[in-house]
Amino acid sequence: MRVEQRPEHVREILLATDQATIWAALRDSQSLKRCFDGNIELCEMTSPESGVLQMGKEGSTESTQSKVSVKLSDDNEKTRLTFTVTDAADQRMADDFFAAFARDLSERASSGFQPSQQGVIWAIMFGVLILAVVLTL
Repeated sequence: MRVEQRPEHVREILLATDQATIWAALRDSQSLKRCFDGNIELCEMTSPESGVLQMGKEGSTESTQSKVSVKLSDDNEKTRLTFTVTDAADQRMADDFFAAFARDLSERASSGFQPSQQGVIWAIMFGVLILAVVLTL
């Protein structure tokens, strides 16, 4: 019996966004769901540099599960996102996800909203609600 090693498929994307914002988007389930039609989750995290995305799609005849290694690194004022799959069949799913992810980050950046601001917005809204309740007493 001969064991064949499968080649790893590596892709890199250079994003004009800081590493913290990209890491926040990778950890945000809503951000991931906007970019992928199926189940997706970041696990095996080494914050804020790397992790593994578990991606799954269910089709009419079969279920597809993929693991994609993700690594972030600073590149001047940009972030280099490197992703690796071990199976060529998973490459298209990963390529499609990261193309949508890059578009989503770009659109959100141009609208002035960053994923890392989400907690701050909720805290402000909660503070305003508490203030309104106190003032009505």
